[in-house]
Amino acid sequence: MKTNREILVTLSDELFDRMRLQAQELHIPLKWLVAGLVCDTIDPAAESQANPTPQPARHVA
Repeated sequence: MKTNREILVTLSDELFDRMRLQAQELHIPLKWLVAGLVCDTIDPAAESQANPTPQPARHVA
């Protein structure tokens, strides 16, 4: 499924450095930590009110 959404994230130098170090310690890409931060920040209820178009459910196995 293609998506047309894009999220731009701006991190302070201090937060970027801290997350980069944590990503290295965990042996994962920095963008995974940033994606987790974004997902933890987004309010799905507010998103559904702002975009009333029904979205298909996604299931992760």
